[in-house]
Amino acid sequence: MKFFPLHQWAFVLLNILLILIPCTAFSEQVSETNETQLGGRPLGEGLIGGGAPSAANLPTGNPAAENQVKKAENVKKTKKAKTPPVAKNEQELDDKAKQERADQLELMGWVEVACIQPTQQALRARLDSGAKTSSLSAQNITYRAQNGEQWVDFDVLDKTGVVHKYSKAVFRKATIKEHRGEKNSRPVVLLTIQIGNIVQSTEVNLVDRTGLNYPLLLGRRFLADRVMVDSGRSFIQKISCIKN
Repeated sequence: MKFFPLHQWAFVLLNILLILIPCTAFSEQVSETNETQLGGRPLGEGLIGGGAPSAANLPTGNPAAENQVKKAENVKKTKKAKTPPVAKNEQELDDKAKQERADQLELMGWVEVACIQPTQQALRARLDSGAKTSSLSAQNITYRAQNGEQWVDFDVLDKTGVVHKYSKAVFRKATIKEHRGEKNSRPVVLLTIQIGNIVQSTEVNLVDRTGLNYPLLLGRRFLADRVMVDSGRSFIQKISCIKN
């Protein structure tokens, strides 16, 4: 076996040391730089879920990084923003006002027994919010003059066959468009009508409704601000007419 002289071994070891010493120094420098950028903490410590450092853990003296993190936090806050409480409170107040208004109205079915005052004549009435003016089935409608005013005499037949005679001043004339497109003029009188606890003087136009199921139709002039109609029920109110 051949042995190398001692001075050759010394030369090999010197070359190895010259290679290792710069690598070690560079590694220590990189580690120190990373720790300085993260405020002296190891990599990964103090990071938010997405990998960005939080504002509390940011090193001082780096305005660009601080601004970037603040923008990211503002975006998250905007996404989490909910409906302002003020809007919710306004909706609750609106619902409360509607409920209070409904509580003040008289509940009635789409068909009720109405009583014409003061004759106490009972008639089946259909409550129709689609019509503005009420309409009453009348026969033998005759105009006449009285004290310089126009009056109208008419008969109203109830379901028992009893005829009630009325004489009223003409309040106005109404032009009504029929389903077939024809227009006709009807006298309008004021009648006092009662259903349950509701007693109201209302405009009623006179027309022969013979053949229709309901001799009296009550429109919005009678219903508005007084009655809430349940279209699924009928005859909710007690009959208010006094039998003679």
